[in-house]
Amino acid sequence: MCALLFFRGLREVGVGQPAPTRDYAKGAKHMSTTKMDDLGRILLPREVREALEWDEGTQLEIGWPDPVAKSVVIRQARPRCSLCRKNSEGLTSVDGGWVCPDCRAALTGP
Repeated sequence: MCALLFFRGLREVGVGQPAPTRDYAKGAKHMSTTKMDDLGRILLPREVREALEWDEGTQLEIGWPDPVAKSVVIRQARPRCSLCRKNSEGLTSVDGGWVCPDCRAALTGP
């Protein structure tokens, strides 16, 4: 599952222009507002955590696909290859990390 939290600044409004509006993600069914504290932390509302079945300790990925739009995406982390960072099927757990079949073949040789 994926939670998309978008934070976007309001556009400037001049005389005779319409009031600022929030620009939410297309297709977002639920939105809520929260504040960031002085350490940069945000609290995900209980409804969001329960709906996505995210408990304490759930690993999350945070990305900013478009810095110009000033938005972030938060989603549950998926295992990735520790060497090439690709999402891959067939990952092997090695010393607390993951290795994909391609990297495993490159490391072990022919």
